[in-house]
Amino acid sequence: MTITPHILAGAALASFLPTGSVPIRLIGFALGFTSHYVLDAIPHWERLYGIHYNDELVGAYSNWPRYVTFQALADTFIGCAAFFTILIFIVPDQSRATVFWGGAGAALPDLMDSVPWWSEYTKRLPVWRYLTRLHDWVHSDYDLQRKLPLFLGIASQAAVIIAALLILMLG
Repeated sequence: MTITPHILAGAALASFLPTGSVPIRLIGFALGFTSHYVLDAIPHWERLYGIHYNDELVGAYSNWPRYVTFQALADTFIGCAAFFTILIFIVPDQSRATVFWGGAGAALPDLMDSVPWWSEYTKRLPVWRYLTRLHDWVHSDYDLQRKLPLFLGIASQAAVIIAALLILMLG
């Protein structure tokens, strides 16, 4: 799944928590972190156009097609812009920290496993090595992703984004 639905879903889940102290924020982070793995189990495309699954991106990151890199950067920018806009203008002051940590927790698995500058290192860290294996294990099967029609490959992500936005804006 692209990063935008992950961030918004983690933030939406954390918004259900009561306002409060550091332990509540840690619970928000844990909810967001856990939601990432749950969402990756849902059939989806990794990108919205072009190569829709990661196993075809072989070789160094510098060899990736430009549109894949552009799409990853655009998605990150859009997801963060939407997240911070909602955080600043919609989420009540007393809930902002918890909602922020929910979104951050939801983004962390992809940040650790997919960012070219450090992912080869982080995948070797003792605890993260097991989390990377979990990420790969729960992730929607790439063969299934190849067979998803356009509507389903994008619709699963759109549904998550819409539901998260509704929760955040109406909550």
